[in-house]
Parts: sequence; C-alpha cells; structure tokens
Amino acid sequence: MCTCFCDEVTGLATGCSGAVIIHRTGVTTVPDISNTKLSLLMLGENEIQLFPHNYTKISWPNELTHVALQDNNIDYLPDKYFSGSNIQFL
Repeated sequence: MCTCFCDEVTGLATGCSGAVIIHRTGVTTVPDISNTKLSLLMLGENEIQLFPHNYTKISWPNELTHVALQDNNIDYLPDKYFSGSNIQFL
C-alpha cells in the first residue's frame, strides 16, 4: 500500500519513507521514487515493461535496499539499470 502521495498520471511518488507496496494494480511503469527515502519497493504482479526506446534512467534513493519486480512483463533490463544504487536484494 502506498502511504505517500502517488500521482498515477505522472508516476511520481513524493513524501514517502519506509516501504511502498503496489501489487496487482496493473501499473505499467516503475514510479519515480527519486525524491523519497524508501528502503523497500515492492511492485510485483503488475504489468511493468521496459523498452530500449522509452527507457529513462532512474535515480534510486540512497536508502533503497530492497526491490521486488517479480511477475511483471519485464523481458528487457537496461544496462546499468540499478548501478549507483544501494540495492542489495532484487
């Protein structure tokens, strides 16, 4: 459950700390969490896809250590998608 402000139109999440869990909502993109203090981001069982032609580099929060993306439509993962992050568990 997202306990912060999550703009579904822009995909921007603000005011978050701790964890954001967005399961089975049909979300198609990874939300912009760059201005948060999240440590856990769970986006399992959605419709997330990444493509070379529409990929935008994400700035992961320094506090983020856990990301769950299981059961999405991810067939492509950009080179260095998680580089520069402190993610320990994917």
